[in-house]
Amino acid sequence: MVTPVGTTTTTSTGVAVPVSAPAPKLSVPAKKLTGAFDSTTFTTTSTNPRITGTANTKEVQVVVINAAGVGIVGGMQVPVTNGHWEFISSLKLAPGTYELQLGGVDPIMTATLVLTAP
Repeated sequence: MVTPVGTTTTTSTGVAVPVSAPAPKLSVPAKKLTGAFDSTTFTTTSTNPRITGTANTKEVQVVVINAAGVGIVGGMQVPVTNGHWEFISSLKLAPGTYELQLGGVDPIMTATLVLTAP
């Protein structure tokens, strides 16, 4: 015998238990973001460096972090076209070494940017 959803049933110990519907199953599994920088180290003399990579989503987040550990510039909605993305810093960067993060707050990958004087 099937007990209808929304009613109660009694266990063998006399406890009344409400009957609820099972959680619906997802018909399509959630897609995990995968992405990468095209290099683990980008070296350039450009004060507005071009950072590139790949991803399996419509857009990615890229953050440039200075030596003090502060995110100084980034793209929160960098478009991905045919699996490839490109971010060009809108802020002129000084020569130095920077960390790059792909994926925002919980980065899925990091890389290094080395900016040398021209």
